[in-house]
Amino acid sequence: METKGFIKEIYDGQIKVIAYRESACVGCNKCTPDKKILKEYTLSTNQNFDINEEVVLHIDNKYALKIIFLIYIFTLLFFFAGYAVSYFFTQNNDLRILFSFVGLGVGIIIIKLVDKFIVKTNEHELVTIKKIN
Repeated sequence: METKGFIKEIYDGQIKVIAYRESACVGCNKCTPDKKILKEYTLSTNQNFDINEEVVLHIDNKYALKIIFLIYIFTLLFFFAGYAVSYFFTQNNDLRILFSFVGLGVGIIIIKLVDKFIVKTNEHELVTIKKIN
C-alpha cells in the first residue's frame, strides 16, 4: 500500500511526514486540502530530506492485512465469544447481548494495547519512505 505525503519537520534523525489522499472521495469530489490529510507519521531515517519535500510512504501489504484482520475479525471474534460464554451462564437474552458487547469492548481494549505497545514502537520498521523524483 502506498500513499503520498510531505515532510513537515526534521529533528534529531527523525522526520514528521503528513500523509494525504491524492484524489477526492468518490462521492462528492469537493474535498478541501485540509480534509485530504490521512495521518501524521514520525519516522526514523538516515536519508536526507528537505522540509515540504514530497515523498511516498510504503506500507507492506502483509502488514496491512494483519491490521485489517486485527481490527475487523478479532473484534467480531470477541463479540461472538462474549455471547458464547454467556450462553453457558444465563438464559436471559438481555444478559447475553450485554456479554456480547462486553466481549467487543475487551477486544477493542486489546487492539488499543497492541497498537500502543507493539505497533507504535516498531512503526519505523513497518513504513518505508522514498523521495519522489
